[in-house]
Amino acid sequence: ELGRIVCSMSDNLSKALQSSSISASDGQSLMKMTLVAFQAIRSEDSFSVFWKRIERKRQLCKAVLIADPSLPQQRKVPKHLEIGSSAPEFANIVEDVYRKTYYEVIDFVVQSVIQNGGLD
Repeated sequence: ELGRIVCSMSDNLSKALQSSSISASDGQSLMKMTLVAFQAIRSEDSFSVFWKRIERKRQLCKAVLIADPSLPQQRKVPKHLEIGSSAPEFANIVEDVYRKTYYEVIDFVVQSVIQNGGLD
């Protein structure tokens, strides 16, 4: 679902930028509008709506044997990569793992648009 949202928004921008009739200033305006749209979905409220939608779809698809979301396996960092002496932190709630991924994906796309669009 997150991939569909991100790809849809990115694809719309890509198609518009590849148009032969678009000017450079229009292209930058479109990129800025796309960044505003991504920033709008990068909120706790948007994540909550997203999570509820995913949960509803998962409940509808239970008959198809889709596994419940689960926490990733807890792995220790190899000693040679370890920085500091604190114990590693692991998420205790499945929703927190997905929330982190949700924000990371949006941040990555925003940075890509900024860097590739010369908006920095």
